[in-house]
Amino acid sequence: MTVLRDELSHSPVDAEPERTIRIRSSWEELERRGHPVDGYVRWGLERFIATSIVIATILPDLEAAPDGSEPVAFSGNLREAPPGWTDLLDWVHTSDPTIDKACASLPDDERVKMVRVIGALIGPFAELTNSWVKTANREDLIAWRPPSNPEEVRALASIDTVPKDKQATYRWLMDRFTLTYLTDWAKESLYLEWRYLHAELLAPCPSKEIGQRRIAEPDVSKAIASRVAPAQRDQQPGEVEGEFRQAPGLSIGQLTVAAIEFLEAGRRAAAAALFEAARRENPNDPDVRNNYGFCILPEDPEAGLQEIHAAGELGYAGMDITLANRVYGLFRLGRFASALEVAGRLFREEDVGQQAYLWDWRKGPDNATVINVNTRQYAVQLALDIAREAGDISQISLWASRAESLGLAPEA
Repeated sequence: MTVLRDELSHSPVDAEPERTIRIRSSWEELERRGHPVDGYVRWGLERFIATSIVIATILPDLEAAPDGSEPVAFSGNLREAPPGWTDLLDWVHTSDPTIDKACASLPDDERVKMVRVIGALIGPFAELTNSWVKTANREDLIAWRPPSNPEEVRALASIDTVPKDKQATYRWLMDRFTLTYLTDWAKESLYLEWRYLHAELLAPCPSKEIGQRRIAEPDVSKAIASRVAPAQRDQQPGEVEGEFRQAPGLSIGQLTVAAIEFLEAGRRAAAAALFEAARRENPNDPDVRNNYGFCILPEDPEAGLQEIHAAGELGYAGMDITLANRVYGLFRLGRFASALEVAGRLFREEDVGQQAYLWDWRKGPDNATVINVNTRQYAVQLALDIAREAGDISQISLWASRAESLGLAPEA
C-alpha cells in the first residue's frame, strides 16, 4: 500500500519503467488479497496524487531563484510533471483579485510566479486534477497522462457515483495502512476507526488484512480528543458535525513533503507559498496554520508565532513541536526569559520527544535551514545557548544539568 502511494504521488519523468512496474505489481497483489484498490486510489489517494501533480506542474516557478540565478537542484523526489500539464494550467488559469492583491508588494518577476503558484494550488487547476484522479482510466492515472478534454473530466466528476460515506471509508483505510502515527490521520479517519473498534462499521476488505494492524481504542479516543475543537468535546465521535464533509482540495501531507524539500534547499519563500495557498483555501485547518507559521518563523517570528498559536487553538496535535517552535520564535525576538520558560515546560512534559523538522537556531534568519531532531533535545540545547547569551549563571547551570540528563554534551 505504501509503495502504491509513494509511486503514484511522484512524477513518472525520469523514473520509468521501474515506477510503472512497481505500481502494477502492488496494485495486482492488493487486489489478489481482496482490497478495493481502485477505491483506495481514487478516493483515499485522490488529493495526495492531485496535489503532487499541481506541485510538479508549478515546480519550475518554485525552483526559480528570485534573483534570477540558477534554479535549485533538488536531491529528493521532486520532479517536473509530464508534458501537457503546464499547457493545461495555462488553459484553465484565471486571475483572482485577492491573490493579485496579496502578492502586489513583491518584485514583478516574483509576483507573477507567486500569483501563478497560489492560483494553481487553490484555483480551477487544482479542482481539475482532483476530478481527473476520479475519472481517468488506470493506465492514464499511472502515467500521469493529462486529459485531452478537461470539460468532459469535470462533467464526469460531477456525477456522484460513490457515496460520501464510502469515500471516507477508503480514505480511512489508506490512513490505517500507510500512516504510522494517529496524529497524522485525517480526523474523519479517526472517527471511522472508533466506529470500527465499536463494531459499528464493517471494513470493505478481508478481516485478515485489517487485522494485521491492531490499534487500541484508548489511543484512538485520545487522538480524537486532541483534534476536536473544545466546543465539540462532549460529543461522541460519530456525532461530530461534518464527519463526512468534503476534505480540502489540497493534500497537506504532500504539501509538507514538498515544503521540506524546499526548506532543506534554503528556499523558504517557496515553502511558505505552498502553505499560504493552503491557508487561503482552509484557514481553519490546524496543520496548515502551524506549517505556514513554521515557514515564516525566521523571517517574521511575531507573525509566525501568531500562526502557531492559532493552530493550537484549532486543535493542532503536536504539542511538543509547538513548544519547540515557540522557543525558537521567542529566541529570535530576543525574549529570552519567555523562551526559557517555554523550554522548561517542554522539558517537564511526559511522553514527548518526537523527531521533527525544526529551525537551526545557530544560523541567522537570512540563511536559516531546517534540521531533523528530537524536540526535547532541541529545546534543551537551544535553552542552554539562550542562557549563555543572556549571561545567566544559574540558568546555564540548570540547562547544562538537563542536557547531561539527556545524554547530551553541555558544550553542544
